[in-house]
Amino acid sequence: MPSRTPPAGPVPASKVDTPPFFATGAVRRLPEGSVALVLPFANRRVAKAMTWQAEAGMWFRMPGGYIITPTPDGRPRFDTTPSSGSMTFTGIFAGKPPPRLTKQWRRALARDFVRWRVGSVVVGPMPNQAVMVRFLTDLLGARPEKVGGVYLWRDPKVVTTPPAGGA
Repeated sequence: MPSRTPPAGPVPASKVDTPPFFATGAVRRLPEGSVALVLPFANRRVAKAMTWQAEAGMWFRMPGGYIITPTPDGRPRFDTTPSSGSMTFTGIFAGKPPPRLTKQWRRALARDFVRWRVGSVVVGPMPNQAVMVRFLTDLLGARPEKVGGVYLWRDPKVVTTPPAGGA
């Protein structure tokens, strides 16, 4: 029988504002069941993207998330396995300057996009949103579409060769 013991103290909660893109039919611009890289990147500290995914009726899949799994030594892990992309996107969210997009860094991020099977990128309201959008515009070599309170790239391709004058 499940335990009925109440929490030892207050459980923090906050309202999550869902951009219209996820709460209306606009999300149907994404192919059903496709993978969307939704930013801010979902993790144990920032799970807005998971709420937005639920508000969209689980229309799309996404990398990242808040999970509890054991590590090889049996301790709990609360996030997905770190990657170049997850660390980059989490860092930008937290206010760290984005990394310089060298050929090697672009290739590392491209590997994440391929491994995750990213079919679209969605940047929702978040701290440092303008920095994130500039970073992704450079990385993907294309400007996003602004729709329903988010920035959207469909069928994104990481530009693995920096533009002339780049690293």
